[in-house]
Amino acid sequence: MRFMAAAGMICFAYGIGQTEANLLLTARFNGAALAVQASYYLGLFTATPSDTGGGTETVYTNYLRILITNNVTNYATVSAGAVNVATVTTFATCGATGATLTQAGLFTLSSAGVLAYWGDLTASQVIANGNTPSFAANSITVQMV
Repeated sequence: MRFMAAAGMICFAYGIGQTEANLLLTARFNGAALAVQASYYLGLFTATPSDTGGGTETVYTNYLRILITNNVTNYATVSAGAVNVATVTTFATCGATGATLTQAGLFTLSSAGVLAYWGDLTASQVIANGNTPSFAANSITVQMV
């Protein structure tokens, strides 16, 4: 998955979670029905996740994952094996305790849940008191090829 943001928060294709990969492969090659995921939640990391999850999701003061409902308003038309988040995604403003952000990912739930896709930021972003992490419209790309 590749993530990009106007304020220099950019990440490139890195991974798909095993659970997500298994769902897609089972539907395509074993003929199983693929359940529709109604939404994803954008989260931020301070340590690298893997295809089995892990990593360290940030816990800066006031942090919450951002809901992105799966529809044609929030996601651009799929083309060339990729889709962009078409809307601005803005996280809560950091309070007293900050963090250094290194990755971003899409989860199936607002807390816990399955990490479906993730990517590295091209440069770590130091979030301190008063900073508001944000991704510009069309700057987050989920790319499968």
